[in-house]
Amino acid sequence: MARVPGQPLYLADPNGKIDPTKQLFLNPAAWTECGSTATFGCGAPRYTDFRQRRSPQEDIGLGRRFVLSGKEVTRFFEFRMEMYNPFNRIVFPNIGVGNPITSPTRNSNGLLTGGFGFMNVNNIAAGTARNMLAVARISF
Repeated sequence: MARVPGQPLYLADPNGKIDPTKQLFLNPAAWTECGSTATFGCGAPRYTDFRQRRSPQEDIGLGRRFVLSGKEVTRFFEFRMEMYNPFNRIVFPNIGVGNPITSPTRNSNGLLTGGFGFMNVNNIAAGTARNMLAVARISF
């Protein structure tokens, strides 16, 4: 597949407010066939404007060490707290790429279930919710 000059790549901003059950993200008109069947090498090796949805990952760690004796530095009490995804951001799956000629599919409720530029919300990564770990340690 090769890009069509002047055609927008996205139908919707993948980093904006989205409803993956009603929106496709990639514009099928932005792509064209290379020629006859099984023609390779007409597209660029990389497209600098073709990106997936932004997915920030923040982690925070706090710790404090209390020395238990004045002479021996090896005796201490340590407290540490680690937070993974402290702002509880949802990590969406990647936008599906495939054949731009593929027609979108919908279920009986009219919600999208597939197609070029479809984001499958059933594949949201498990374990992406906020997670915290607290550790207390005495060393002597």
